[in-house]
Amino acid sequence: MEPLTDATVRRLTHRLVLGDASALAVLYEARFNWMLMLLQRTTRRDESFSLDCAQDAWLRVARAPVCCESAAMLDAWLRRVALSAALDRVRSDAARRLREITHARVHAHEAASELHSMLQSIDSLSDALGKALDRCGSDERGVLLMRFRAGMTLGQIAASCGVGTAAIDSRLRRLLSSLRASMNATPEEGAHSAVGATTHGRKAERGSKSDEEVER
Repeated sequence: MEPLTDATVRRLTHRLVLGDASALAVLYEARFNWMLMLLQRTTRRDESFSLDCAQDAWLRVARAPVCCESAAMLDAWLRRVALSAALDRVRSDAARRLREITHARVHAHEAASELHSMLQSIDSLSDALGKALDRCGSDERGVLLMRFRAGMTLGQIAASCGVGTAAIDSRLRRLLSSLRASMNATPEEGAHSAVGATTHGRKAERGSKSDEEVER
């Protein structure tokens, strides 16, 4: 830190109050490094943060200068200005961080609510599908399981059931259509839809099988 006599301090700060920019430049050159070290030591933050605080402090010195009678008085004033600037910046950073955390929590809560709704929807659909499957006959459930759980081809299912591939394709189409209608219907309507699809499917298969026998 460059030494400043009391007389020099009185002259410079008096000129600073009168708006002399050159006086500010002299004080800045003489006390900037001292202020930076003070801020680094006091805040225990990195150099970038301390530099920002120092710049804020010197802006305050320029905007609201004070006449100082001695170097000690000058240093005490600059110390107060620097620490005040640092405190304001810490508060600003804390407020910004709090806003970010609050924003993140709100988004997390919204995401959790959305996920909960999705899980409820999945549970509801699963329950509805289970009830719709219960209303199907055992043969129909078997065909659905072979196709969609075991991943069997239409030909493999047809061979297993002893009917034609076209009959299995037709039965699957009817069953899926019936399941969709049953899941969106009342329990009575759903039961009627499932029974109707089962009965119609069996009749169609018997007709398909008879046609195949005639062709043979």
